[in-house]
Amino acid sequence: MPGEPRQLPELRAALGSRDRHRRATAAIELGQHGDRQSLDRLRELTSDADDLVAIAAMFATWRLGDGGVDMERMIAATASDDEELVQESVFALCEMGDSVVPRLEGLLESQSPYAKNILRVLADIGSATSRKTITRFETEDPELKSTIRALLEDWGEDE
Repeated sequence: MPGEPRQLPELRAALGSRDRHRRATAAIELGQHGDRQSLDRLRELTSDADDLVAIAAMFATWRLGDGGVDMERMIAATASDDEELVQESVFALCEMGDSVVPRLEGLLESQSPYAKNILRVLADIGSATSRKTITRFETEDPELKSTIRALLEDWGEDE
């Protein structure tokens, strides 16, 4: 395609690599470049068996204006033992910002087993909307109450 950055064909090819890091990095970079030509392949990768690749592909499709984000899978990734996966999923969610807050709030209200992670992601987003979601959230769970209290203290607010 005339006028496209030289590396796009290489990045598109890397989406088929056996190496999870190459696939994930290629997905992220294609999303950053706004490469809509790779959107169909990125959509396929949102279901990849490897969570790192799937999360990177979800983030890339979101950047390309597609809503293909499996919020439950992305939040579950924040609780992984794989630190790289945790960092990637938290980064992606924070970059998505307020656009994901209603979906995160829905997961909180549905008593997600990842509620503590959701609260922390909302805090990392740090917007007025995400903070309001945290302060409105009501729970009887002592651990979640403690998390909310700690977040409010970090912000210098009272419960």
